[in-house]
Amino acid sequence: MTDRLAMFVRNVSDLETNIVAVERIDEYSNTQSEAPWDIPETKPSADWPREGHVTIAKYSNRYRPGLDLVLKQISCGIKAGEKVRPRSFAGLPRNLRDKIP
Repeated sequence: MTDRLAMFVRNVSDLETNIVAVERIDEYSNTQSEAPWDIPETKPSADWPREGHVTIAKYSNRYRPGLDLVLKQISCGIKAGEKVRPRSFAGLPRNLRDKIP
């Protein structure tokens, strides 16, 4: 009797694993793909950059469509030779935080 119960539990577990695999395949096949790597309409000219200055104006971003913005109207300017680093290291292990100049 114990062998039959063990076999039944194993079969139910295998069935659940297979169902989860099918659900993942279905979810991944319906996931919106990312934009292509090269978009000819937005490609910069061959002599870009002409000078070392970057300006970001009113940049906003969200993790995916339908979620709230995580960056809201960010604007900044970075001059040539200026060093830039993140102000928040959330999610970065402590041993790596100390290695960032």
